[in-house]
Amino acid sequence: LYGMQGMNSDCSEVHDVLSAVAIKVRCCKEDLRAQAVGNALYGMQGMSSDCSEVRNVLSSLAIKVRGYKEDLSAQHVGNALYGMQGMSSDCSEVHDVLSSLAIKVRGCKEDLSAHAVGNALYGMQGMSSDCSEVRNVLSSLSIKVMCCSQQLSA
Repeated sequence: LYGMQGMNSDCSEVHDVLSAVAIKVRCCKEDLRAQAVGNALYGMQGMSSDCSEVRNVLSSLAIKVRGYKEDLSAQHVGNALYGMQGMSSDCSEVHDVLSSLAIKVRGCKEDLSAHAVGNALYGMQGMSSDCSEVRNVLSSLSIKVMCCSQQLSA
């Protein structure tokens, strides 16, 4: 999915690939590694959760993220959340991914770099703070932002 960044989820060929990927992710017996989680979600940036194929991929990824036992690194956290830009917080599959990521953000043992903080927050654009899953991610991120030793630039 990393290579699909910037692609439009309104395209039928993108739908076909997303449908195939959702099936493959669901059938995969292995845990997705932290790099794979970050890359997969990063590649979905700008895709719309209004698209059923996007929602199917998100649902499959949420299951894998929940089942993943290792912590995400600071970069993986930033990449994963950055990829959520364009997704609607009104969508249950987005809720599932955000719930899984909130746990992983809390478990991240690294301090987030200024870049990772920027990516993570940028990915939350357009989401509503009325959504409890959004608030959980923000709560988890607030702790990481406070621990960020780098100065945030304009």
